[in-house]
Amino acid sequence: MKFLSVAKAYVVWFVWLLLSRILPLFSLKVNYLLSTVCSRLFYTFDRRWRNTVEKDICKLFGDRIDKNKIKKVVRSSFDIFFKRQVENIIFETFTKERVNSMVSFEGIENLEGVLREGKGAILLLSHFGSFLLPPLALGHRGYKVFQVGKEPINRTLDRKIFELRKSAMDKLPINFIQSSQYLGSVVKALKGNGIVVIAFDGRAGNKFIPVNFFDRIAEFSPGPFRLAIRTGATILPTFTVRKKDDHHRIIIEPPLELEITNDNEETLKINTVKYVKIFERYLLDYPCHFAMILYSLGRAVERGLNRPLFVDRES
Repeated sequence: MKFLSVAKAYVVWFVWLLLSRILPLFSLKVNYLLSTVCSRLFYTFDRRWRNTVEKDICKLFGDRIDKNKIKKVVRSSFDIFFKRQVENIIFETFTKERVNSMVSFEGIENLEGVLREGKGAILLLSHFGSFLLPPLALGHRGYKVFQVGKEPINRTLDRKIFELRKSAMDKLPINFIQSSQYLGSVVKALKGNGIVVIAFDGRAGNKFIPVNFFDRIAEFSPGPFRLAIRTGATILPTFTVRKKDDHHRIIIEPPLELEITNDNEETLKINTVKYVKIFERYLLDYPCHFAMILYSLGRAVERGLNRPLFVDRES
């Protein structure tokens, strides 16, 4: 079984490497068309995958999404997933001109206002939509951007793909900081009035706080809030929404006003909940932007690669 697993990993790695050489030969429009074809095929024929995604959505949202719309959400989540995979594979080809044609900013003035204060900005993203685009788009605009990320567990496939993507990142206007590194690297970036990009729903960290997340209980790291309190940097909730024409709206929300109490743990929980409420608003408007992330997180937990997002008992 272990031999088959390793063999499968190398096959997937070979396909990824091959696609990274072939897909850049085509226009982004053609790549999106190819990804749509793949999406429809998998949605149609992989019943187990489709049903699992639908089940995950129903568990999280409960009655908040009309039952008649669930299948449409699942179908859209497949489209978004495959298009995001294509974007990830050809990420290093995203020149300034290409990125500018792909995205538009809403709320860039919120970021500018924070940077004028000179204490740095924490761009708090989530694995929602094409979440890799905001740091790249800002980097191409000349901003000092630092992406905090987690290295994969030492596993053949994940390690090789990580190294390929890391190599691509090094060629782009983004500075990569491993989450396992000393916190001083992040603090230094903020003291230099840089933009530090952190995934709110990332699984890296030592301490997590359980909070209500729609109909479930999820754990999130309070690290970004602890960092903001320590450095005086401002947190900007940021989300990327894919439009029907595949243009991306990068929305930078107004600064998150932190509530400080005499109890440090209570302070962290209050502000974690504040961000969750903003996150929930976007999820209700665009559930298809997160549905496949739920699936991926679940599979990663099954393989022992990540700590779970949810800590409640599944019914």
